[in-house]
Amino acid sequence: MMTLLGTADRSHTHSRVRLFAVLAGAAAALSLLTACTDPEPTGDVHPYYEAEFDLAMEAADTDLEKQVLEDYVITRDEYLEIKNVSVECMRSYGLTVELQDTGAGLFQMAVGGSWDDDFVNETMLTCETDGFRAIETLYTDIIQNPDRRDLNGLTAECLVAVGVVDSPFTGSDYERESASAGFSTRIIDDPEGAKCLQNPSYHTQNGSG
Repeated sequence: MMTLLGTADRSHTHSRVRLFAVLAGAAAALSLLTACTDPEPTGDVHPYYEAEFDLAMEAADTDLEKQVLEDYVITRDEYLEIKNVSVECMRSYGLTVELQDTGAGLFQMAVGGSWDDDFVNETMLTCETDGFRAIETLYTDIIQNPDRRDLNGLTAECLVAVGVVDSPFTGSDYERESASAGFSTRIIDDPEGAKCLQNPSYHTQNGSG
């Protein structure tokens, strides 16, 4: 058995586990994500997230985390370096942990074997510092929503661009329809729809937008 741990924890660990439990039914579709191009920051200070960089710097616990944030840019290599620190920490507690490329510019931690969920969650909370979580959340936000647009609108645009829904389809339409289990299942079961849910900017990064 393999437990997948998400790329960014915006609230609590259990919320993250529930998210990947929902997406588990779409594993076959999401496996196609490895063919996507990994987007990466350009190297310039990001115009829409400067305040978030300042907040992340306040949360930084280690010299490495401060070094990553000080230039207001998080590169893919820096993101992976921070991620691997947590992986090695979890391994030091005896867990079998590997990084899996989601194909959307992000990586998730996969815990192999049969482990008690509480132990996995407690270990993850121990190994993921406040600085780590701030960096991962910020990096994920920049990858998935570089222009800080309304996420419902961005997701709706992606679903139209990849042909999963017909135009016109707005953010309000997506917000309303996503409350329906049937609609959500249809989107998750569609390989292109699953990519839009994984990364709402997918259509702009693969040339569909």
